[in-house]
Amino acid sequence: MTTSASPARRRGRPGGSQGTDLLAIARDVFLTHQYAGATMDAVAAGARVSKQTLYRQYPSKEVLFGAVVRDWVDRGRDAMRPHLQALMESEDVRQGLLELSRILHAGVLSPRCSRCGH
Repeated sequence: MTTSASPARRRGRPGGSQGTDLLAIARDVFLTHQYAGATMDAVAAGARVSKQTLYRQYPSKEVLFGAVVRDWVDRGRDAMRPHLQALMESEDVRQGLLELSRILHAGVLSPRCSRCGH
């Protein structure tokens, strides 16, 4: 009997996107096609997963959209945390607010965020 040091190879299709990667793909589908035009088919195809796999995790488009929004809000909160902390620690509140507004301005005008208006 010979044992191999390499992990066993899975049979079948290669795995598709999962977790936050899948939510990022879904977010792009919703931003590109808006809610009404977005389909679970498009998300499944973009994530390279079967519709059955997608529906097992997200039973409806509404549930998937809710997960996308929660993920995006959480990411935004995490991204802002150090900037809000810097404002709280600032000795010059005016300067701290100006710096925070510069960061918010740059974020809102970034190409990724500006797609939100489409």
